[in-house]
Amino acid sequence: MNKPLTFSKLWAQMKKLFLPWLIAAVLAGIAVLGINLVSLPERGQASATVSFSYEGIESGLAPNGNRFDPDEIRDPEIIRAAAGRIGLELTEEKTGRIREAMAINGSLPDGVIDRITKLKSQYEANSISVLSAQQIKTYFPSQYTVALRLADAGLDMATANRLLPAVLDAYRESFLTRYGYSTAVEKIMLGTGYSEYEYEGAVRVINNRLDLLLGYVNSFSAKDTTMFRSSLTGYSFEDLSAAIATVKSQDVAALDSYISSNNVSKEWKQQRDEYHYMIEETERSEKALEERIETLNSVIAGYAKTKTVVPGGSEIQKTSEEESGVATTTTGTYQVTQQSAMYDALIKRRIELQTELSGLKEEISLYRTRMNSISGSSTKAAGEYVESEIARIDGKIRELVSAVRGTVNDYQKKEGMQTAFEVLDVKPAASFPILRLIKGSLWDGIGAEAIVLGIFLLIALLRARGKKQGKAREALPSDQGN
Repeated sequence: MNKPLTFSKLWAQMKKLFLPWLIAAVLAGIAVLGINLVSLPERGQASATVSFSYEGIESGLAPNGNRFDPDEIRDPEIIRAAAGRIGLELTEEKTGRIREAMAINGSLPDGVIDRITKLKSQYEANSISVLSAQQIKTYFPSQYTVALRLADAGLDMATANRLLPAVLDAYRESFLTRYGYSTAVEKIMLGTGYSEYEYEGAVRVINNRLDLLLGYVNSFSAKDTTMFRSSLTGYSFEDLSAAIATVKSQDVAALDSYISSNNVSKEWKQQRDEYHYMIEETERSEKALEERIETLNSVIAGYAKTKTVVPGGSEIQKTSEEESGVATTTTGTYQVTQQSAMYDALIKRRIELQTELSGLKEEISLYRTRMNSISGSSTKAAGEYVESEIARIDGKIRELVSAVRGTVNDYQKKEGMQTAFEVLDVKPAASFPILRLIKGSLWDGIGAEAIVLGIFLLIALLRARGKKQGKAREALPSDQGN
């Protein structure tokens, strides 16, 4: 009779196989580490994870509304600026080589690919509607991995580990400079002087520029929820807005009043011709606007709103006292006019056009008054006074632009774009990155060791069973002899 397999027999075989198992386990661990060391991405490169966080990045847009291009991180100007910071001189060829050795890859969250490619079927009312309630057509990452390959860049490990953080710092400064403060506004404000304009034209240009600057400041004031006050300029956005409004309502308005009251002009005949032309242009615009309003009125007059019939109501019909003096009630229907978004939009548009038409009429009246008041050249002293006032106001505008620039840049760095670009993690290149190697090999090593252990347990089990059965076969002939 065969005796059952016992743990003591299995343990005895396991002790005999312990040394071979230990050797095999060590070799398996070394093999896993070696394979992971060869394939470890960080072994021959320095890398960093960067994050963009601002309104529009989820749609693939830059802060100014243009298409976002992550390749700007490896712009040659950025690389040269970073190299200069660490004392590295680069030729144009070397700069191009480093640029080609930098890889920028977006990070995709789990499940995004499925949401892009997989359709979701929905069953409704015994019919199949293949919809995509969870489907997205495109995905724009907000996190990127920036890697600098040492061999391709021709850099030693220490230089590459210094260059990559310097590149990210240079890009951050460029990013804040490019998108933090609008240099386009400054160019418009300070681009050209006023000498080529007539005095009244110069005043209009000044007013338009101040309106532009005021709108730019108010856009930041609307976004500011912290009542920000710049430590560099001492101004808040409310202060700047009030200062711009003061220049418009006091300095510019006073100058405009002086010019019109004293009929100050450089060339009075040319000025009259300009007013005559402006009157004709405005009258043409007035006529076109009146035609648009007339067309809109006809559309509104012929517009039929949708009516809803409500059944089950009652109508009271009352006969005269001479006939019967009795009121009778009969069942009828009601018609209820529904609200129409289209009709409301037409009415709103008509009001807007009528307001615009009133403004044109006021402009024409003003131009006629100004044109009729011009009778001859103004005095030289009046012209010199106007020019000095224009120069003084221009000086105030330049001071305002400087204050706006400093305040906006300070706000963007501290509040508005503080997290717009962040470096989350930097992994320097290493010849033998022991911690990353162990972390990357952990689960592979556990799997390999589990396989080795399973094989040796199976061998021990087979040896234990084989030995018992062999002893049973050896004892069989003697039993038969008895």
